[in-house]
Amino acid sequence: MESAGIPDVRGVWLDEAGGANLLFVVSIKQGYPGHAFQAAVIASQCGAVITLNRYVVVVDDDINPSDRDQVLWAICTRSDPERSIQILHRCFSSALDRAISADQNRHHSRAMIDACKPFERLHEFPPEITTNRAMFDQVKAKWGATLAAHVRSKS
Repeated sequence: MESAGIPDVRGVWLDEAGGANLLFVVSIKQGYPGHAFQAAVIASQCGAVITLNRYVVVVDDDINPSDRDQVLWAICTRSDPERSIQILHRCFSSALDRAISADQNRHHSRAMIDACKPFERLHEFPPEITTNRAMFDQVKAKWGATLAAHVRSKS
């Protein structure tokens, strides 16, 4: 990605849930408007995943791209589907692609998800709400069994 001209790439991850090429996560330090989608387009077309890449998620540099929970959290809290998801059509695929039929002539679409803070609000985006570890442990010690029993009774 860096050799393709994408600056400030902090990490990449080909998630094992996607067979190491269906889900590609890229972490960047945003430097300009459109940086996240530029990274997504390049990632969606790079040689390592050119045939079976189906999803590209771009996250800010405070997100570990190999931590699925952090990536999902970024998607849920930093993206808006209308603004943050772009679809590329008729991308090169492979005979190994089980999601397409033979008449699709080895083409499929790719979703690019910008799970970064909106660049125009980068410095005013609400801070992450966290709980300190001591407080978390105290609440879990007091209520953990009750909460676990409640979850089990609902399933």
